[in-house]
Amino acid sequence: MSADDRSHVAVPILLIGLVDRPTQTFQAIAAKPRRLWLVPLTLLVLAVLFHTWATADLQTQLQADISQYWIEHGRFAEQMPPEAREEALAAIERQRQEGASSGLLTLSLAAGIVGTMLGWVVWGAVLHYVAKLMGHEGSRFDVMFNVAAWAWIPLGIGLVVRGGFALVTGTLPVNEGLSFLVATGTYARDALNPLFQLLNALTLWQLASWWLLITGTAAVSGIPRRRWAGVVLGIWLLFALLKLVPLMVQRTLMGI
Repeated sequence: MSADDRSHVAVPILLIGLVDRPTQTFQAIAAKPRRLWLVPLTLLVLAVLFHTWATADLQTQLQADISQYWIEHGRFAEQMPPEAREEALAAIERQRQEGASSGLLTLSLAAGIVGTMLGWVVWGAVLHYVAKLMGHEGSRFDVMFNVAAWAWIPLGIGLVVRGGFALVTGTLPVNEGLSFLVATGTYARDALNPLFQLLNALTLWQLASWWLLITGTAAVSGIPRRRWAGVVLGIWLLFALLKLVPLMVQRTLMGI
């Protein structure tokens, strides 16, 4: 496939190419970086919209369970006056009964889309500067941004699958990845365990995203995949640990 051919490849061909010819596909994407990032953006909006709609009430129930667990088992919560404790539990029960509000749905949708796009920007910037440090002087941020965005697509498929699972079963797949290794059977308790959350992220969708990131960065930089493998996995682990910081702060504040 020549550079001219790659610059005019249809979007469906690019999506299929992520599976059977990822190297050539990412090279084709790199030829039109200012336009083709709109494809994963469109898929992002659709995936987050569907997942938010399909799981909103179930997510609200889970959050209510977690809040109740804090009140009933947190060391600092035990020091609450009985009246405040009862009032807090009553508010949680009202939240459980009312389900997700339209405002919460909108906030969740916006957070999912904006948060993911910011993630693409951060990944694109980090990969761009790492490529320069590794000797690829011609590295461009917009190209690496596209690599990050297109490599997200398996995670978007995961959102759709989880949304479909919720609609069919009426429950959320709370134990994913390798989290079964440390799961206790009580999600409200497991959700407060940083190790559980880290292992829960190690899904097949995440593995596919890693593979596309490694293949894509190698394709557009000419640097071997084995070198990018260590970089991508190291960056992901660092970001994953940083995402656990708020959870650890919550555990400390609640005395759990």
